[in-house]
Amino acid sequence: MREKVKFSERVPTFVKLDFNDGTQVESRNGDTQYQYTVDDDKGIMYIDPPVRDRIQALGVGAGDVIGIVKNGADPRNWQVIRPGAAQPAAPAAVPAQPAPVSRPRTPAQPAEITPASVELFAALKSAVDAALEAERYAAMNAHPITFSAEDIRTMANSIICRKAGR
Repeated sequence: MREKVKFSERVPTFVKLDFNDGTQVESRNGDTQYQYTVDDDKGIMYIDPPVRDRIQALGVGAGDVIGIVKNGADPRNWQVIRPGAAQPAAPAAVPAQPAPVSRPRTPAQPAEITPASVELFAALKSAVDAALEAERYAAMNAHPITFSAEDIRTMANSIICRKAGR
């Protein structure tokens, strides 16, 4: 069964396209959307035409990894990025994330997004999602639990090791 791809606010969701383009479908409210199967038929995503247009503009196709960044509810403000390519600035309508106070930022080239970093990001995202669900479940059953950043890192490492067969 395919897992529906969920997009988080201002966090890239990386997927590997299974086909060159999505299939035009009708959404629940009757609008046009595009259905893409991703990640070797393990995931499915539904996107609005402006996001699909951005994917097409990148010239990507089957087997390519892309990142989709949700910038608010309006899909016209979303970004589609290609790992390793120079990334455009965020749309002007979306406020930029403030820099952390504890660390001064210096101008630098954007880091290259490699397949390994995509895998690590996916593992960390899965670990965060699992921890949140476990905390929610424990609270519903009167056994509150809180996971630390170290717990999340350990979970992500376990996911990566399991994928590698270790």
